[in-house]
Order: sequence, then C-alpha cells, then structure tokens
Amino acid sequence: MVLLGALSVAQAQSGPGTDASYAALRTLGLGNEAVSVTNLELNRDAGKFLLKSGTVCFAAAVNGKVTGAVFTGDGTFVLCHRRNRSARVCNT
Repeated sequence: MVLLGALSVAQAQSGPGTDASYAALRTLGLGNEAVSVTNLELNRDAGKFLLKSGTVCFAAAVNGKVTGAVFTGDGTFVLCHRRNRSARVCNT
C-alpha cells in the first residue's frame, strides 16, 4: 500500500505541466528591459511590422532566452499572402 502511494506521488510530480520551463512560460511576465524605437521595420515570413514610434518591452527570459515582447505605440502590421507578395505594400 505504501508503494502504491509513493508511485502515485511520483507520477503526479512527473505528469503533464510539471516541467519548470513550461511552468515559467505559462506564468510569463515582462522583464526589466525596454527599448524606445522609431521607424523600425521587422520582416518575418509573410508578415511585416512597421513600428513608427513607441516602446518595445521584452518578456522575462526563460532558461536564458527571451520568448516574446510587447510593443506600445504607433505601428502597423501587414500580412502578405504569397499570391500578393508582388503588391506594393508587401515590397516596400
């Protein structure tokens, strides 16, 4: 009986959602770093961010890696489908 109790405790501690990295990502908050930006353009895959003016606040690092950021200010985002990549807005 004691062995079964110990096994159920061990399973509970190694079950879904018990990894420390995943727990840290689920409770992620903003870190202490922020950067003011003006006319910053970021191109990722089919998306284009134009951050005209504002502040980028970075998420707290998890295992030494920053996994996100929040932008507050004036900016735009354009999603360019591969059929529309020749459009002027996608190429400028």
